[in-house]
Amino acid sequence: MIPIGTVILITLGTIIALSAFFSKINAGILAIASAFLFGTLGFGVDAATILSSFPTSLVFILLGLSLFFAMLTENGTIERVTQLLLNGIGGRVLFVPIVVFALAALLTTFGVNNIAVTALVAPIAMKLAKDISFSPFLMAILIVGAVNGASFSPVSLSGTIIQNYVDSNGTALGPHFKFEPWKLFALSLGIQGGVAILGFHIFGGTQWIRANSRIRMSVEKNQKFEKNKITDPGLQFHRKHYASIAIFFLFVLSIMAPNVTFLKESFSHSFHLLTENVAIPAFIGVTLLMLLGVSDLSRALKLIPWETILLVIGMSMFIDFAGRNDALTPMWQGIVHRSNRESVYFFFPLAGAVLSTFSSSSGIVLPLFLPMVNDFVLHLPGVDAMNLISALSIASHLVDSSPLSTLGALCVAALPDVASRSRLFRSLLAWGLGLILVGAGLCWVLFSGIF
Repeated sequence: MIPIGTVILITLGTIIALSAFFSKINAGILAIASAFLFGTLGFGVDAATILSSFPTSLVFILLGLSLFFAMLTENGTIERVTQLLLNGIGGRVLFVPIVVFALAALLTTFGVNNIAVTALVAPIAMKLAKDISFSPFLMAILIVGAVNGASFSPVSLSGTIIQNYVDSNGTALGPHFKFEPWKLFALSLGIQGGVAILGFHIFGGTQWIRANSRIRMSVEKNQKFEKNKITDPGLQFHRKHYASIAIFFLFVLSIMAPNVTFLKESFSHSFHLLTENVAIPAFIGVTLLMLLGVSDLSRALKLIPWETILLVIGMSMFIDFAGRNDALTPMWQGIVHRSNRESVYFFFPLAGAVLSTFSSSSGIVLPLFLPMVNDFVLHLPGVDAMNLISALSIASHLVDSSPLSTLGALCVAALPDVASRSRLFRSLLAWGLGLILVGAGLCWVLFSGIF
């Protein structure tokens, strides 16, 4: 008879495979149903015990952040700020890729979901790429490199997942473990942004810069760009947009200021308690936007990425349940048996990168692989938990330009020239697959301490 733990592991693999090949299937929903089926039929436990695996804190954070930025999107604030920044280049062709990269990274850093940023920026960027004869492949790798490089900001989705894991497992990660979220953010942005910029130069970016260094967009060549300048009444800033920007900056300050070393003592203990969970300032921001009447709550609720949230919730719940019943033991034991203190920094992120190429890095890979860090720390003396978390996080997100992953697919879908989409698909697939080994190799070099 097959052990129940093995059946759970097979089920987990099936859930991931189904969600990878059938876009209408949400792995989170399957995972929640599977947790209850295995819990009641396989282990004979009641619903309350199974629900103890529900990631309540994570849900609170995801919902608060998603709703706050959905309200800023609903009332047009993010769209106007985006267009204002793009218009700031004054038609200078050379600055288009730079502004797109910086804009995507900035929005993600401030907490807008990387999927939402890609969905917002990619259509504009791909249209501009066509108008300035810029490679859509290069534009796609810049967009994905920027959003995923910045995706470990403490107020972003992936950063929140990491923080939630650390808060729940801090003591198990070693007596000297100290999580530094901004350090992870800087490492991720530097490595993923650096790889994207390197790819830009390798695949023709340098030649494009030389050919377009003095060219400006004309009204005839890009009428939409000129028409959409901020002087267009349709994109003017109104009272609700100024109010929204003010609330947004208050939100950012409430999160960052109490964590600045020389400012910590300026805030009361009560204020620190109020801002220690990023969801609290987010919900306060939502409340202000609602009470001031500057954003429509009912419309904003429709903009929340419910599918992504359900994916993260379901997979986190199922994986926590599976972990409590030792179903994940064979997986981490397999990696442990093939690894030593140095090589684990290659094989562990490699496994995460392979899975991420065909699935969600934040929704599936992080919830599945993060719990294994505890076991590596326990069974491989000398392994640094922070380095291992960083290696997994960066390698799994580095491959997301694959069109089989959400971000790559959004870039392909945003390309105005339908006939060129298949070519872009193949180019991004080759790039994403190539980055599996590149990412694992980089993480091994950077985090294993061999040099």
